[in-house]
Order: sequence, then C-alpha cells, then structure tokens
Amino acid sequence: MTTETMLNITDHLNDFVEEATQEGISDIAFSPAGHPRARLNGVWKHYKAYHRLTEKDLLTIIANTHQSLNEEAKVRVALSEHQRLNYSTVIANWNFRINVGLSNGMPFLIMRVISREVPTIDDLGLLVQPPKENMSSLEDTLKNIVVSSRGLVIVTGATGSGKSTTLAAMIRHFNDSEEGHIVTIEDPIEFIHRENKSIIHQRLVGPDNDTPTFLDGVEDAMRQAPDIILLGEVRDKETMTAALQAAETGHLVFCTLHTRDAPTTMQRVLGFYGAGEKESVRHQFANSLVAIISQQLVKRTQPDKQGRMRQLIMEVLQPNMGVRSIMRDETKAIQLIRDAQKSSGDLGNVTMDDQLILAAQQGVISNEQAMSRSIMRETVEKGLKDGRVGRTA
Repeated sequence: MTTETMLNITDHLNDFVEEATQEGISDIAFSPAGHPRARLNGVWKHYKAYHRLTEKDLLTIIANTHQSLNEEAKVRVALSEHQRLNYSTVIANWNFRINVGLSNGMPFLIMRVISREVPTIDDLGLLVQPPKENMSSLEDTLKNIVVSSRGLVIVTGATGSGKSTTLAAMIRHFNDSEEGHIVTIEDPIEFIHRENKSIIHQRLVGPDNDTPTFLDGVEDAMRQAPDIILLGEVRDKETMTAALQAAETGHLVFCTLHTRDAPTTMQRVLGFYGAGEKESVRHQFANSLVAIISQQLVKRTQPDKQGRMRQLIMEVLQPNMGVRSIMRDETKAIQLIRDAQKSSGDLGNVTMDDQLILAAQQGVISNEQAMSRSIMRETVEKGLKDGRVGRTA
C-alpha cells in the first residue's frame, strides 16, 4: 500500500474502532510514530492501512473523545499538570476506558473495550468443577457471596485480568435478585448498570466529577444507606482504612488490588500501614474479610462457545476460623493461608494452582500455560504429572 492511499486515523477513528471491535479485540493502542494496534486474544495486531501517528494525531484523538478536554491546548495543559489521564468515552457506539500516559514527553493511549452489556456471573465462563459432595460450583459460590454476606470482598489480579468484569457481574446479580442500594465509586466508570430490583448510584472520582477522591466517596456512601459499596481500586492507606471501616459496620464492600493470590493480598493490605498499626489492622482485616477472589486470563487451546480464546482462572478464599486465626497472629506465616485454603473446599474455596491443573486436565489450556501461570510451579508440575487435583478442585 502506497503512502498516498493510507488512511489518517483521526479522520477514520469511528471506522477503525468499528472494524477492530467487530473482530473481538480487547484493547487498542495509539502510540507516537506507530501504526494503530489492537489486541486480539492477547496478541497485538498492527493496522498498517493507517498512517503512523503523530503527536498532533494523539492530541486530536484525546480532544475528540474526552468530555471536558475538547481542545488540544486543554489536553496539553492537563498532561503537563498530571502526566496522565483516565476517562471513559463512547466511540462508534462502543464503550471504552482510556488511559493516557507520556513516553519521552509525548502522549500514548491504551483503550480498553468495555462490553455494552453487563455480564451475568454465568457469562464469565468459569471452569466446570468436578462433582464433589457438599461443594458448590464457582458460579454458585460467587452468587452466595453477593446475596448472603456483609464485610469485605477483594477481587485481585493483574491489569487486564478481568477484575472489573467479575465485579460488574456480581453487582448485576445483586441488582437482579435483591432490593437494596448500591453505590459505586469508580475512576473511570466502566459498566453502566441499569436499575432492576436495586437502586444504583455510580459516582465518578475526580476534582470536577461526582466525588473528589475515593476516600470522600466512601465517607459519603456511609451516609447514603447503602447495602453494597463498590470501590474501583484501593490505592492508598486512607481508602483501605475507609473500606475496612465500612465493612465492619455491616456493609458489603467490594474493592480491587493488583495482587496474585490470597497471601500476597494480605501482605499488600498490611503494607499500607506502619509497624505500630499492623496488629490492629490484622484483627480488623481478619474479622471483616468475606472473600478474596484472585484471577487470571489464560490462553486457551481452542475458542470457547462464545469464541473467546482466553480462559478465566479463578481462586477463591472464604476464611474459616482457622484462616482468620492465621491472619490475626503475626507469629504465623501468611503463606499458611494457602494450606488452610486447600483444606476448606467445602466452603467453595479453590486455589489458583489447582484450578490451573484442572484446566489443563480438561484440555482448556496447555500444560505449558498452566506451569507458566502458576503460583508455585512445582505444585502444578507435580499435579500434572500425577494426574490429580487437590481437595479444593
């Protein structure tokens, strides 16, 4: 294709978005001096029918998609002051979460496609668990957490692991089945929930938005008679403290952290606090925790019924008395949580490694993928060799 026949992305943004999203991509990347790219099933695809992007192109895209920064000069000022932007927008009738960063002083955009429909828990595509006495499916475990619990639920995983989708599905389940009040505090707002049986108020965080900070949003929510408070992400000690306090006072509080499993989640929570505060936080956390749900999206060996090439692998910890005792006692290694988790499968608990083994045994993912995504590689390697999954599977 000659340079003369190539397209300029700023003139054909809607067409490009429609083309890419119809293919089933998850993310779009616009980078300085690069062609537009989109990620399909975890692999970045180049769109070389479009010119390489200039700094002006990137500023124009931001100005045309940001609600308030509708001029290039305003975009430059905002990036000069904050070095980043986070916002949601609609392009060609598709919803996007957009993060703008700087690279060598020039902006780049990563755009995450957000589903037009809020999924149900059954839509998540969780692994089919082998039948065992007194053990619920993962779908039923998540549903039970939503409708039967009060306290703190933490959904964890790396960026792009589907945490927001899982939270949205759990919120939808409450909305479809219970009469209550849901307050979400998000930056940006991703899934738009329509009221069904519940009242829903979704609050966007930011200086010129619905609430200045996550902390302010939680403090406000405590006065708004909520049944559920959803925090898009816990980023600091103050917000973590507010979430714990809200959970202690009888609310169901959802939040996210970038951790890989239950033990590292507790380490992360304690890491917000100084040495003199950790003991009281241990007790507060142990008393209020309802569940830690950790997850990954792993490359499948073949598409599922919805055509998806990535499998959601999920770990669940619902603490029993033994786990809570470990959490409270600073003399006990946090890693003991994993052993206790494996022996409490009757609660619906599963570990990441056992679920990776199960997925490989079912032919959903390869053995290589299972080992590369493991928490403890030797555990997964042995499980694959022995052909057995632990009690939690």
